[in-house]
Amino acid sequence: MNAVARIAAGYADTLRDYIRAGLVLVPIPAGSKAPHGKGWNRRASCWTKPDHVPDGYTGNVGLAHAYSGTCALDIDNATLAAPALHAHGIDLAALLAAPDAVHVRSGREGRDKLLYRLPDGVTLASVNRSAAEGFELRCAASNGRTVQDVLPPSIHPDTSKPYQWAGDWRAIPNAPADLVMAWRGMLDAGTAPRTLPQPTRTRRTLAKAIPEGERNAKLFSLARGFVQRGHDAQAVNDRLQRINAERCTPPLGADEVDAIAAQAIGYGSDGFAVLTHKLLDARELNALPLPSRWIIVTWFRRYDGTSAGIALTHADCRTIPGCADEKDFIRYRALAVASGILQCKRKGSMTRDGRTPNLYAINPQFQRSHTGQVARYAHTGQFPRSYIDKQ
Repeated sequence: MNAVARIAAGYADTLRDYIRAGLVLVPIPAGSKAPHGKGWNRRASCWTKPDHVPDGYTGNVGLAHAYSGTCALDIDNATLAAPALHAHGIDLAALLAAPDAVHVRSGREGRDKLLYRLPDGVTLASVNRSAAEGFELRCAASNGRTVQDVLPPSIHPDTSKPYQWAGDWRAIPNAPADLVMAWRGMLDAGTAPRTLPQPTRTRRTLAKAIPEGERNAKLFSLARGFVQRGHDAQAVNDRLQRINAERCTPPLGADEVDAIAAQAIGYGSDGFAVLTHKLLDARELNALPLPSRWIIVTWFRRYDGTSAGIALTHADCRTIPGCADEKDFIRYRALAVASGILQCKRKGSMTRDGRTPNLYAINPQFQRSHTGQVARYAHTGQFPRSYIDKQ
């Protein structure tokens, strides 16, 4: 075997090692940074098994982020990127200097690329701020197919030198929660994500006026619902007093409302919630601070089998240790969202009655697979229609 053949054989073995480590590769012609051919970004076009790499392969290769569970922070201009990322709460210098950081470097001044792993099942649409802010966040295209970044030891077409690793590519670190949170924020600030229409259960909205003769029964029913969703005594009473003042015609006395709330609380809260082993064992959950985990548990405590989403406000979670201050609660809730476990299903909006809260859901991969018949977490053994408290 001559020297060229030995080098080619070693190169192919390196690419096969990447695949054995769980990376999915995109073949790229020599002398290029871009794959050729229609449909290159489909999973079927990528190399997912070691034997997909041809013997003697000498072309370049890219990392298919969306199919590898990875992403990249691509720094095109460090001078621009540092202050731009700082505005999003990201310390670029700290990321670059992190002891577990994994870099792909082309040798070009002012450029760097950091690789990260995303939570299982999470892909994020890429964000390109390179022209104005000097960086890109790279994972998937808007249609869900992968984007790619060239991996060592591919040859850079401009410098004619190989890309280089800095850090251990076998131990790509998890994406920092603050970076994922900022990424999601950038996506939220852009166009609203496209969603497919999904069937939903009928939701009950509270009548604008609760007439005399219905007030006690209606308030008691609402109070029981609040108790079943895990609200504490003070929260139940606060909600009931507000609804009484705003909706009952004429309002009941405050003492009478106190008695209705106390009666509902006295019944206690029957039922249970299912937290899957997949959730309890998930690295995404175990990497979160304890208050963020309790916020996720609170979602399960509130869940009633409907698909409308659950409002997780400071009033709901202020008794969680570390969440007494609303700013701290918002930060811990944002970390739960950044982990990919908690998802914002619907943004709140301004109405004539005030601002409605965001509604949250749990990523389906962490929930129990069930049909509607099995989803009876519920406290009544049936699917109650949900009431959204506008706070």
